Amino acid sequence: MPSQYVWMKSRTPVIKPKLEDYEKKALLARADKFVNEFYTPQITLPKPGETSNYVTHITTRWRTPYLYFIKHFNSPHPEATAPTFEIPLARLGMHGKRYNDNFSLWFQRYNGEWVDVGQDLTLDGCFEGMKEGPWFQLH
Repeated sequence: MPSQYVWMKSRTPVIKPKLEDYEKKALLARADKFVNEFYTPQITLPKPGETSNYVTHITTRWRTPYLYFIKHFNSPHPEATAPTFEIPLARLGMHGKRYNDNFSLWFQRYNGEWVDVGQDLTLDGCFEGMKEGPWFQLH
């Protein structure tokens, strides 16, 4: 059955902005506020005796030109290779030369490839995309 849509890799150009420390801190502060308001209330502790992996917290990291949201997991299973591990939840890339310009929003596929799901978004638009997008949910 033919389809009119074709999946293809996005080659969104990301300009590596020269950010000052105060600009990075401002972006991280807004991202941390979003995490604390939206994701932290969703984190639940496992029932006693469960051995499945569970999210303990979410952090943000800045690596030019990307701002990463990282999920941290505990693995209580007795045969786990590591007691904790982390998996990227999302990343934001900047398209402008200053910290208040346009962003792109990505999620990471199961194979480690990043997929662009939103371009030319404001920072608040990226946060809304993370709230509504199925790729950015904890469970």
